[in-house]
Amino acid sequence: MAKVNWKNHIREFVVVVFGILLAFQLDRCASDNNKQKLVDEHVNYIKEETRLNVLNLKYSIQLSESNFAKIDSIINLISKKGDVSTINKLSFEIFNVGYLYIRRNAYNSLVNSGDIRFIKSFEEKKNIINMYEYYTWTESLDQGCRAAYFDDFFPYVKENFDLVTSMVQDPEIYYSKTFSNALSTYRFALDLKIKKFKDCEKEINDFLKVINQNQK
Repeated sequence: MAKVNWKNHIREFVVVVFGILLAFQLDRCASDNNKQKLVDEHVNYIKEETRLNVLNLKYSIQLSESNFAKIDSIINLISKKGDVSTINKLSFEIFNVGYLYIRRNAYNSLVNSGDIRFIKSFEEKKNIINMYEYYTWTESLDQGCRAAYFDDFFPYVKENFDLVTSMVQDPEIYYSKTFSNALSTYRFALDLKIKKFKDCEKEINDFLKVINQNQK
């Protein structure tokens, strides 16, 4: 009966096991690298989307500030029984109420694909989710401001102004308490919107700064 060379068998067994473990480790490293590349692509897409969102936000702030200044001018003219032709002109100029458009394509791609689970840092994951929740809150303020416009200001203008020729109407239409109240309601909503939009702009810039630091 041939003698079994156990040392040789054990050596071969160890080599085989080591080879299998090494293969698993290499496969795991490759998988981790692929997941990290995937996360990096998502994050870069989110950065690009965020930059577009902040540009839309800046435009909305500028338009809102312009309308706010015009409303103040109208209210001031009304209080002094001022030139109705200027009141009429400014009233038509604030017809452009604007609309905040927030893109969510990158975020939806990250969440709906399930790739968000590959983000190792809980803090980074939380920052991304919180940023898009902040967008939702900001949009609700925009909708509230538009409601003040369409529920109070625009119905009065539609009922009493000449929307076809923009001709000046009877002075009492401009000096009425109803018109002043509609303007004041819209002004209050705009003021709140501008302040919160500026808060959102700061949140976005802080968010981008954190993302850029994490990618270094």
